[in-house]
Amino acid sequence: ASIIGYIMKEWQNPPVCISVEPHAANCLFESIKTGNRVSVENNETTTMAGLNCGSVSTLAWNILKSGLIGSISISDKLSEEAMITLASPVSGDPVIISGESGASGLGALIGLCKTHEFNKFKEKICLNKTSSILVINTEGDTDRSNYKRVVNDI
Repeated sequence: ASIIGYIMKEWQNPPVCISVEPHAANCLFESIKTGNRVSVENNETTTMAGLNCGSVSTLAWNILKSGLIGSISISDKLSEEAMITLASPVSGDPVIISGESGASGLGALIGLCKTHEFNKFKEKICLNKTSSILVINTEGDTDRSNYKRVVNDI
């Protein structure tokens, strides 16, 4: 929320911003969908422990409800696919060690690009072959044993 708040305040032409959450804890996704801050029961587990929240804070909601164009919830599988992608770069790119929560942004992008299910959302955010995209990684391998399990499947 702090980054979105800064962008909204300081940038004359802010970029399109979206958030990413796990399916098991998609409180921001549901809040944006309904237009009101809601809590979700996260009875499922997710490997994205850093994003495993049932409620958006009031302070964050007051910023995000007007600063985001939308939100996506993703599966743990997409997050893990992103971890593998970051750990096995192409064309001389550096290796990026990312945990499950940190890789969620790239996981969402992979999901958006792989399926036609989100075509309306892609149009809404103007995602196409000419888009410039910034994905923010928020963590390294905070769960080293799981990181090794995921990336060793490469």
